[in-house]
Amino acid sequence: MAQKEQLPALVKSTGNSDEIDREALRRLFEAFIACRTTLDDLSSRAAAMGEDISGPVIAAHLTGRSCMSGHKHNVIAAVINARLGELSMPAAAPYTNKFQGPADSRSSALEVR
Repeated sequence: MAQKEQLPALVKSTGNSDEIDREALRRLFEAFIACRTTLDDLSSRAAAMGEDISGPVIAAHLTGRSCMSGHKHNVIAAVINARLGELSMPAAAPYTNKFQGPADSRSSALEVR
């Protein structure tokens, strides 16, 4: 008996820490298409920002086949938006604020004080 495969946007964990909504992924993918560059270029740009994210990992995230931390998602969004800026196009890749790492938590705490 053949089963129909329905792919989730991301693999869901026990908490909400790995969840990025489908709309954000769709918009990220559309922005990637609009920026007319390669996965290797995005990987190189991410490396210039201090993140080691390979082309296949980026592809898996863009297509919703694997999880990526919110921080890495935001790095990919930043490099896509930078490329769109080079093409004189408006930023279209969405950032997420659902994921705060230790550095993000400290900066948020400083803003509140």
